[in-house]
Amino acid sequence: MEPNVLSFLERPAKGVALVVDDTKINRTLLCRVLVQMGYDVLEAENGLVAVEMFAAQTVDIVFMDVMMPELDGFAATRQIKTLAGERFVPVLFVTSLNEVEALVSCIACGGDDILFKPVNQSVLKAKALGFERTRRLHNELAELHKQMQQDERMAQRVFSGMIASSPHALADINFSIKSAAIFSGDVVFTEYSPNGDQHILLGDFTGHGLQAAIASTPVAELFHGLTRRGFSAKQIIRRINKRLHQVLPIHMFMACTMVVISRNTNMLRVFNAGMPDAWLFENGQVSQRFAAESIALGISREINIEFSQVSVNKLQHLLLFSDGVVEAVNEREHAFGEERLLACLHGGEDLSNLIPAIEQSLAQFCEDVPQADDQSLVHVPITLSNDSPPPKHSEPEVFDLDDWQWQMTLQGRSLAKASPVSLMMPVLEELGIGETNSGLLAAVVSDLFSNALEHGLLELDSSVKQDELGFAHYYQLREQALNELTKAKIHIKLEFTKLPEPGFSVELSHNGKGFEPESLDEPGSGDLSGRGIQLVQALCSSVEYFDEGKRVVAQFRLDDHG
Repeated sequence: MEPNVLSFLERPAKGVALVVDDTKINRTLLCRVLVQMGYDVLEAENGLVAVEMFAAQTVDIVFMDVMMPELDGFAATRQIKTLAGERFVPVLFVTSLNEVEALVSCIACGGDDILFKPVNQSVLKAKALGFERTRRLHNELAELHKQMQQDERMAQRVFSGMIASSPHALADINFSIKSAAIFSGDVVFTEYSPNGDQHILLGDFTGHGLQAAIASTPVAELFHGLTRRGFSAKQIIRRINKRLHQVLPIHMFMACTMVVISRNTNMLRVFNAGMPDAWLFENGQVSQRFAAESIALGISREINIEFSQVSVNKLQHLLLFSDGVVEAVNEREHAFGEERLLACLHGGEDLSNLIPAIEQSLAQFCEDVPQADDQSLVHVPITLSNDSPPPKHSEPEVFDLDDWQWQMTLQGRSLAKASPVSLMMPVLEELGIGETNSGLLAAVVSDLFSNALEHGLLELDSSVKQDELGFAHYYQLREQALNELTKAKIHIKLEFTKLPEPGFSVELSHNGKGFEPESLDEPGSGDLSGRGIQLVQALCSSVEYFDEGKRVVAQFRLDDHG
């Protein structure tokens, strides 16, 4: 033999070998060779004893006879491989059989190789040492895989913390994400804007896994940060799209549905970019579908962003879902489909368990078939009242500030593009005004600004908003009038005073025709107008109009909302 072959065969073996044979002499001869090689050896006279010994002790390699009483080698090997689990334990059949069917059966039951009697010692050593090398590599790979799984779970927890929504916003919706991998390509975000509107976003990235999770991070930062600062939903979508277009590779994008629920007007606004229809339903019947009207985000730098809007009531519910739900398949490759999803809406008046009911229906349909896509569900009960302020949350407020002022003027086309709330919120954050008071104050500024713009400058009539169609017509008139603004101007002044009580004076003035403030005090029967001024009056200690509605001063006290 060549020197390298001899050195290989002379290497000492390591571990525990189990020899299984019903003939004593066969066991003795084989054990003697294995001991010389360096193995610790166990003996079993049949397959049943072999399985018991394997379950009780750590075994590294098995030499298995075929024909034995109690339990033959085929059955014993199947049980041993099951007991081994993910640990690689080679089983070598030692047999005098040479029929093709018998040899195939040795491999089919889980055997890894075959030695023919009488056993050649050099072949036995070579195969044993070869499998020892394979076992070592397999164990190293298993350890690396285990470490990778631990790293992925840690990263998943970190990413979940980074992109989490505010707890109070999550409490108002029900949602579920069933991931096809450790990392999900689907995301659900929800947050309250300063004026009390609730923003909800369901996103579905191409693919899943770590790259989808990484891509969700900038979306979370923009969604939460811009919502809290008072940016409009359209501005948020535009910013997210541009960021994704910058950072995503060309093959990746994010389909999404964004929802805005207005606390002041009971209006629902929905933007669908490449997702399945969003369903608005009541009493088990879908009353409206919000279909995709835009391409997914990140594909093009500029996209058309148009929100569909409808009025809603407390009996209605909204259901959002990713395509992984309706496209889930069973073993016959039949899709779950919309009909089965619709059937889940008829589960009775109590819809608190709607998502678990859908998940149960999916599980029964798919059984144990692995799915290729993530499955996400968002159920939004429409429970927000018309005139309640945004949710309050206890937090420390900073009352030791000196008096200060902040003011700005918007004019011309800037009135259509700029949001005074989004410009004001960073100032409040920098000065340490907490989330509760800054949010309520932003709601006051937002509504006073809307009244000054729509009624003082654009001279729109709120009585148009009698119903859903009237509301849509009102905003069509608003958009047309905004495009014609040239010399219009609104001045905003925010003044903090420490004494006698810490609070803000909010003053807005405009150069328009003005309006009758009394016309905004009470909403008409059944219409959607007048609710903004009611909210302002509820939040402020006083609201006074001057110069025929051209100037308004509202007093907002921190002590009233601490």
